[in-house]
Amino acid sequence: MLNRLLLAVVLLTALGCRAKKMAPAPIPVPAETEASRNKAEVLKSINSAKPNYTTVAIKAKAGITFNNNSNDVSMTIRIKKDKVIWVSVTAIAGIEVARALITPDSIKLLNRIQGEYLAKPFSYIHRYANKRVDFGAVEALLTGAAVPGTVSERSVIENDNGNVRLSGDLAGLAYILLFNEANNLVQNDLNDEATAQRLSVSYNAYQKVGGQFMPSSVTIKSGTRTQNVNLDLKYNNITINESLDFSFTVPKRFSVIN
Repeated sequence: MLNRLLLAVVLLTALGCRAKKMAPAPIPVPAETEASRNKAEVLKSINSAKPNYTTVAIKAKAGITFNNNSNDVSMTIRIKKDKVIWVSVTAIAGIEVARALITPDSIKLLNRIQGEYLAKPFSYIHRYANKRVDFGAVEALLTGAAVPGTVSERSVIENDNGNVRLSGDLAGLAYILLFNEANNLVQNDLNDEATAQRLSVSYNAYQKVGGQFMPSSVTIKSGTRTQNVNLDLKYNNITINESLDFSFTVPKRFSVIN
C-alpha cells in the first residue's frame, strides 16, 4: 500500500484531466489588431506574475487518498529550479517513512518501512501520462505556475466573471487555466482524452514570500479509468532562494523493486 501511495504522490501530478464544460463570454475587442494587442498584454501580465526563484523549500501537511484508502502525513518538498525535486514523507512522531528524488531524467523512491528502493527513468511516468508531461510540468504544479507551453499565443483567452480563462490543446493534452485578478493561477485542468487521464489542480489561497506570491493551499485530483488519487496540501512554511540539501542515499540493506 505504501509503495502505491508513494508512486501516487509522484505520478498524480502527471496524469491528464477532464476539462470542465464552461462557456464564459469572450473578452470584447473592436478589431483584430486590438485583439492581438490585448492577448499579448494578458499573456505578458500572467508570465510576469509566475513564481521566480532559484530554490524553494516547502513544509506541508498532506492528506492522500488512493481510491478508498486515506492517509495523513507531513511532507517536506525542496526544489532546485529545472534540476531537482526532493520530497520527504513523515508519519506520526516525525519518523520519515519515504523519500523521493525527481530529476528531468529519473525518478527514485525509498520505502523506509519495507526497506525497498525504486529507480526509473523519468519517461516511466509516460505509461500513465501524456508525453508532454515533463519535469517542468511537475515543478510548475507544485509552485502555482502554469504547465510550460499552455500560456501561449495559441491559447483562447476569455473573461470568466473577472478572472482570465485560458484554454487550448497542447499536443493532445487539452487544458483550461483560470487566473485571478492578481494573475495568480487558481485552477489548472488537464485532460488527455485518448488515455482517459485527467488532472484538476486548485490553488485555494496564496501567500507573499520574498516579494512574490506562492500558493499556500493546493488540492490535486487525478484519475484514470481504474484509479483515483487525491492530494490535499497545506503549505505551512515556504522559503525561497536559500541553500538546500538534496541528500539521497540508499542503505545497503534495501532491496531493489521494479
